[in-house]
Amino acid sequence: MNTWMLRLPFRHLREHPGRSLLGILSIALGTAVYLSIALASSSALRSFQAGVAAVAGKAQLRLQSPGAALDEVLYAQVRLRPEVKHAAPVVETMVEIKGQESSPVMLLGIDPFSEGPLRDYQFLSGSGPDQEAFINFLTRPGWVMLSAPLAARLHLAPGDGFTAVVGALVRNLRVAGIFRTPGDLYPLEGAIMLMDLGQAQELLDRVGRLDYVDLIVEGDIETVAALLRGILPPGVEIANPGSQAEYMAGLVAAYRLNLSVLSAIALFVGMFLIYQSVTLSVVRRRREIGLLRTLGMTRGQVMLLFLTEGILSGVLGGLVGLVLGVALAQAALGMVAQSLTSLYQPAAAGEVWLEGRVLLQAWVLAVGATFLASWVPAREASRTKVRAVWYKEELEEKLAGWARSSFLMGIGVLGMAGIAALIKVGHGIPWPAFLSAFLILLGFSLFTPLVAWWLGWRLSPIFRRYLGFAGDMGCRYLSGSLSRSAVSIAALSTALGLVIAVVAMIGSFRQTVDDWVMRSISGDIFFGPAVFSTAGYDQFLPPEVLRDLQQDDRIADLYHYRCVRLPFKDRYILVIGGSFDILERHGGLWFLSGDPRGTVARARSEGQILVTEPFAETFRVEEGEWVDLPTPSGPQRLQVAGVFYDYRTDGAAVWMDRGLFRKFWHDDRLNAVRIYLKDQGRTKELQADLRQKYQARYRLSALSHRDLKDGILRIFDETFALTYALEGVAVLVAVFGIITTFLVLVMERERELALLQALGASRGQIMGMVLVESGLASLLSFVLGALAGSVLALLLILVINKQAFGWTIHLSFNPDIYWQSLLLVLVLGLAAGAYPAWRAIRPHLAVILKEE
Repeated sequence: MNTWMLRLPFRHLREHPGRSLLGILSIALGTAVYLSIALASSSALRSFQAGVAAVAGKAQLRLQSPGAALDEVLYAQVRLRPEVKHAAPVVETMVEIKGQESSPVMLLGIDPFSEGPLRDYQFLSGSGPDQEAFINFLTRPGWVMLSAPLAARLHLAPGDGFTAVVGALVRNLRVAGIFRTPGDLYPLEGAIMLMDLGQAQELLDRVGRLDYVDLIVEGDIETVAALLRGILPPGVEIANPGSQAEYMAGLVAAYRLNLSVLSAIALFVGMFLIYQSVTLSVVRRRREIGLLRTLGMTRGQVMLLFLTEGILSGVLGGLVGLVLGVALAQAALGMVAQSLTSLYQPAAAGEVWLEGRVLLQAWVLAVGATFLASWVPAREASRTKVRAVWYKEELEEKLAGWARSSFLMGIGVLGMAGIAALIKVGHGIPWPAFLSAFLILLGFSLFTPLVAWWLGWRLSPIFRRYLGFAGDMGCRYLSGSLSRSAVSIAALSTALGLVIAVVAMIGSFRQTVDDWVMRSISGDIFFGPAVFSTAGYDQFLPPEVLRDLQQDDRIADLYHYRCVRLPFKDRYILVIGGSFDILERHGGLWFLSGDPRGTVARARSEGQILVTEPFAETFRVEEGEWVDLPTPSGPQRLQVAGVFYDYRTDGAAVWMDRGLFRKFWHDDRLNAVRIYLKDQGRTKELQADLRQKYQARYRLSALSHRDLKDGILRIFDETFALTYALEGVAVLVAVFGIITTFLVLVMERERELALLQALGASRGQIMGMVLVESGLASLLSFVLGALAGSVLALLLILVINKQAFGWTIHLSFNPDIYWQSLLLVLVLGLAAGAYPAWRAIRPHLAVILKEE
């Protein structure tokens, strides 16, 4: 390729630095948002996977029981088997260190003499091993080893004491020493401490019980696993120690995809601006194209010239976007980790993992997007006849004729979107539904040329009557400059449609959750250990507290609550045992169909289960069908009595009566209780009494129904905070397009506007013309954006959320978002047109007209 083919695009970008910079910045922002979300979500998951790998160590097999503890006698039996080379027993829980921010810390109870071959913890003090620290760790109750990162974070050294909340109990612990892991890999970014197995069993009230046993075996792993299955008691499973990471990846897949698609919208809007930038370049340089064609340049070379100009913007914007994306990823990482902790299980990620694959993917996506956006205008430039390049009006006439075809194409694209929305995937990510969302935005964008032309033509007489010359010319300019304005209108309407759709979806979702809290979470006070959201399944209510509650004459009923998490097929599910007789009397579940109390009564009397809507959607289960549920007593085949709405997380859950739960799990402990008072007016009185009575000994939380509702909605709002930020970037990118459009329009019309002033038009009329055009463009962006957003909101509510997360969201219409969006877009549009309008009246007429 001749070097002048590269010099020409570079020269043009330098000649118009403002417009070029806005185009590059739009691609940079789109790339940065996409990259930051990709890096943040992958870093959070990779941090979790690294933690799982660190805890698993070199273990090849793991003995565990679904949602229950193992009898430690099993460890003694298995380690003597000839095919078992090494075995290590472990108890595991989450604790909170008082005086620090509320974040989970993993406590592992280990046998240090068995751990060496599997995990090889390095117990250190200063620069070498410390025998005294190791002896304290083995022999003194409450002495622990802290990971090096955790000790540094908490500023603790060997011998220091600290207070920890273990379940409902407040315990004083002391640092025996510091440890490191091979490769410095830790779960929860190093938030881990070790305790001797026997000491941990006593601390956690698990004497004689283990959470799992890790094995290294002799010979083929699958052969040994099959042999062990034949001798293990019912309910004991053999699992891959690293499978927890796979379950977690499956659990959060829909969440990650949702963020990725939303982040890609900003890049999608940026494509419009690159398309617009290249189109404007073609319009401004038509005479240059004619001259180059006259001098012998071929059509292919013309097309390559403009493609190169667009791709250069993509290359530069992509590189800038990589730098911005890495910087933004750190902020996004904290929000993603917080959402994962609130919705799924404790997650922590202190730093962004830079993956070359993800960086290259984002950059290629930016360059590919600009290539696609540049293709149409570059092709149009190459097909322009030499004799026509001197007449700019011919292009506008051609585009006006093409507007009808574009409108028909938009109808066809919306039809394809409807078909894609009806395709339901059997399992996994609903790609057709997400494709439908992009097709909806594209379809309404294709309506823009014809609607803009029609609006300017129809409103011209009306505006001439009320606004005079300025109103008439503003309408004529709108319908007569489709090559410049239509793309900006489409970009802003796309961004606005996304905002309206997401806000409408979130508003409907929030109202649905509010209704669900009122209908499904009964009881006056929720009382139990103050735990980290989803980390609290092994935190229990002290038995003496339950006895006190049963003797309190202010309490009418107590709902007993017990929850376990266990692997089911390819992901984790929750199994919850509750007092179904209390639900019969007071209600507390919102079923998809049928009589709620009758369904609960049937489940209790006939030993059936109730499943959440996400469970039914994920595993394709309906009322009346059977589920094979793994339990400590072996697999149990249970019939589904009903399906109910549940919005705690998108994780699937199974509910059963407490009696049935005790039968399979052989466990009488409770995670929490719901308290029903004889007199609801005494709620605050009982809350205060409970706090005063137990706060010295236990860490318990007494939440009123209102407190619980506010907490649920707070987590909801925190979860969607990142979504709002992504919308804002998309709107910002679109505003760049509006500003660019009117700047270029005024620059192109300098001679025309100067001639109008020479013929008697006032500066006020000239400014009015530009503001009328920008106001109409903004109004049209709102109309198309509102229509696209409404259709997209229905898709998000009725299809995407249902398929991706298993939730039914009940549509709730809120007109506020529409008038707020109208006000926002008019203000932005007029503001974007104000500077170009001011610029239009500044030039000296003689200088401009002299060039003619």
